[in-house]
Amino acid sequence: MRRIISAVLLLSMMLSVVSCGGGAQETETAADASAVGETETVIETEPEIRPELPDVKYDGYDFRIMTAENREKFIYAAESTGELVNDAIYDSLSETMELLDVRISTVLIASESDESAVQTMILSGDDVYDIGMVHDNKTVNLSLKNYFLNIHDLPYIDTTKPWWPQFTVETLTLNNKMFYGSNYITYFSMVETKVCFFNEDILNDRGIDYPYDLVREGKWTLDTLDALTAELYTDVNGNGETDVDDLYGITIGGYPYCWIEGFGVEMYYKEPGSNVITFHAEEERTASLIDKLYSIFCSGKNGAYNQMGNGDFDEREQFARGLAAFSFSYLGSQIEKLMDSEVRYGIVPMPKLDETQEAYIGPCTDRPIHLPVTVVDQEKTAVIFESLNYTGYKYILPAYRDKTLMGRYSMSSDSSEMLDLIFQNRVLSFTYLHTYVALNLLTELISKGTTDIASYVKKNRTVEENKIKKILDVYAPAAE
Repeated sequence: MRRIISAVLLLSMMLSVVSCGGGAQETETAADASAVGETETVIETEPEIRPELPDVKYDGYDFRIMTAENREKFIYAAESTGELVNDAIYDSLSETMELLDVRISTVLIASESDESAVQTMILSGDDVYDIGMVHDNKTVNLSLKNYFLNIHDLPYIDTTKPWWPQFTVETLTLNNKMFYGSNYITYFSMVETKVCFFNEDILNDRGIDYPYDLVREGKWTLDTLDALTAELYTDVNGNGETDVDDLYGITIGGYPYCWIEGFGVEMYYKEPGSNVITFHAEEERTASLIDKLYSIFCSGKNGAYNQMGNGDFDEREQFARGLAAFSFSYLGSQIEKLMDSEVRYGIVPMPKLDETQEAYIGPCTDRPIHLPVTVVDQEKTAVIFESLNYTGYKYILPAYRDKTLMGRYSMSSDSSEMLDLIFQNRVLSFTYLHTYVALNLLTELISKGTTDIASYVKKNRTVEENKIKKILDVYAPAAE
């Protein structure tokens, strides 16, 4: 039941080998080798990082995962089917079941948005399920009613380990409290990670280098994107008008979910060294972001086809038609649109706001995992949960990465490297989960061609500050 995920994964493992001098070591001299006819190569590898769990068996305990019927596939597989990601989930579950002598089953509800169904289970006081996965907004609402355990309080959970994306842990934690988590126990967050796609043929035709090296050099920024896209417009249909059938540098439509945090900007700001958060929408970096996005999408240079806020326009379709050089899209849904397309594409992270930004970010949405307060044996649940977190990182993460790379034209070592970087720096934003203020900032400004942040903040400040008061009540520091 232990599968090698793919040749791509094997290659990445080989590239991560550590030895003195940075490569494999030859244990014989050339003269010795010629004497025996071959050189023996010894490869030294770093020991596998594993969770520090007790040596326990749970006598067939039934570990129950609660989720919606249409979300079960993201976290549970009853059998091996030959499909890459399904079988990775199956292997992840199987390793934990074998290690700890447990069974794993699901408790299904009809809709992931049925907040009342989850509330009823918890208020009954019965130990109905061990971990749950429902809609992100409903998860937040339930957490603010004190229905979930603080993950940081649980034994054997180590959020410093690589199966806990560090940027996500940081943003979801306040006063050492994190009531839901997001890692690789499911692959939903990877499907819903925002990235930047680019059309290789358009860049080739214009003599523009693929942006991989810009990423590596830390120079893949909004200013760089602005410069690249501004001159790419072509009146394809020759009607003298900028319309949907022309070619653009970049295309956007619908609602800009998970954009702002991708540029290192949060509307709910955690004061360094403080136990509070503030509504912090007018700070310098936010203004800089709006100015740069305005330059790309609203300046009238014709480099962008801007349909932000138009829910009837699908930028993924336009990119798949070969009519845009770049597009910010969810990884999974754009790949689906490209499967029947002739577009040759590459994948890079969302650009940085500027070169001072600490790192490239993979902003995402998710169906976060929670542990209800009705759990009777918290230690046992925590041990099984952390084992699944680890095995998800071991099997599910590389499997979904490989499945993405199996798209018609995306298989390359460059794209593989970019996906590793994106997933490593994945962020599920605290602001995104708790409010639409960041989303609406862009739809209120960029979609309407204005940079007037002050008016937007004035209109929303009271509502947002009241929300923050409620959040701080739940996330208050534990009593000494």
